[in-house]
Amino acid sequence: MTRAWSLAAIVAGVAVGCLLVAAPAGALRFGSIPGPGSAFVAPPLGSIARTITVGSEPTGLAYDAAKNRLYVANYAGESVTVVDTKTGKLVTTVPTGYNAWELALDTRTGQLFVANDLTGNVTIINTTSNTVTRNLDVGCTYAVGVVYDPQNGRVYVECDETSEIAVVDGATDSVLGYIEVSGGTSNSGIAIDPTNHTLFVANWGSDTVTVISTRTNLVVANLTVAAYIDGTFYDPDSNTVYVTLHYANEVVLLNASTYRVLGTIPVGGEPHGAVLDPVSGTVVVANTNSDNVSIFDAVTNKLIGHLAAGDGPWQLAYDPTQELVFASDHDSSSVVSFEAGAV
Repeated sequence: MTRAWSLAAIVAGVAVGCLLVAAPAGALRFGSIPGPGSAFVAPPLGSIARTITVGSEPTGLAYDAAKNRLYVANYAGESVTVVDTKTGKLVTTVPTGYNAWELALDTRTGQLFVANDLTGNVTIINTTSNTVTRNLDVGCTYAVGVVYDPQNGRVYVECDETSEIAVVDGATDSVLGYIEVSGGTSNSGIAIDPTNHTLFVANWGSDTVTVISTRTNLVVANLTVAAYIDGTFYDPDSNTVYVTLHYANEVVLLNASTYRVLGTIPVGGEPHGAVLDPVSGTVVVANTNSDNVSIFDAVTNKLIGHLAAGDGPWQLAYDPTQELVFASDHDSSSVVSFEAGAV
């Protein structure tokens, strides 16, 4: 059953019409490959700095620079592993709901929000005491994604089966309402631009990215991108949304303001998560099937090369203190770290 948005604070008005944007024929292809899914061989880069054993089938990551803590969602382990990134040692393991999937961290309050896939709820963890404060029912059958908005203090949770976004008040841990992802099915990833008050929702089933205003909680555009969209990542420096294509082995670049396709970049097998390394000026993409990450220049969008990243790298996080990228290795129950700029 689809539920309409019901937050009383919204001012009554007319929703902005949905914009259907297809990739233009003249969109640039960054890198030299003949077409989607083609093999692209790039020079290897540096090596893995450290491997840390965590829970079973790790997926989502969140990093707290103030605490030097990495939080790892363990899908099959039904838990979150807390890692001291300075020592590489495990601090503790916190139980969650079934199939912990993605994480969102509010560094101001120290609350960690865990989207639990099969439980369909959100586990809220106090990262000071590393204890569960609540398992919040957000009305999802499958909760597959979560982001935190530091501008309004709200948490946005993807409900896969109903194509809705549950909106949670991060201060009271209560559900405020639901946003219908009209034009999008089988949600597979979510990213936020807090400055411009925008959500970007990846839709695996409809080959689209839905753009939502967090001011009005309304859909403002549906962007037709490509088949089997697996994830989204927003880079505020370039105002670009990176969209990973699971089977095409590519990343599509979208202008976050105009919603136009800027081009595509060839990466490794079955890309999923992405992160920006601001020190080296590179974007790093986790390739689950080829067991590596692809690294490309964030300004020129030219592929620099690939780096081995364990067994089934899934999601990425950046540690600005040590200038390291962490990758969750879904198939080896570990997390690896490396320098993206070590060419």
